[in-house]
Amino acid sequence: MSPHGSLDAPWRGGERRFLPRFAASGPCRLSVFDGVDHLQGEGVLRDVSANGLGVRSSLHCLPGMTIQVFIGADIVLGEVRHCTPNSEGTYDIGMLIETAWSDVRR
Repeated sequence: MSPHGSLDAPWRGGERRFLPRFAASGPCRLSVFDGVDHLQGEGVLRDVSANGLGVRSSLHCLPGMTIQVFIGADIVLGEVRHCTPNSEGTYDIGMLIETAWSDVRR
């Protein structure tokens, strides 16, 4: 058994996460690398967990892309897990955190 419960337990409401998410808000900047080009844009932080971030942005990206999220003086590096269109005409991006640096001077 996992510390987060049984892996055989049914998903509730389609939720696949084992770690809780917490609401967050605030501006951020994004840089997404597709293997050739860097896409850059603005975003709004939506939620955070121990291993992931949720961000809303006008950037369209694909699962597997490398993403950097700049929040104030902090940088979070990870992998895009999903990018879903929303009713505001933007995208909800979920990322898996690989590493983070705090209080980075730019």
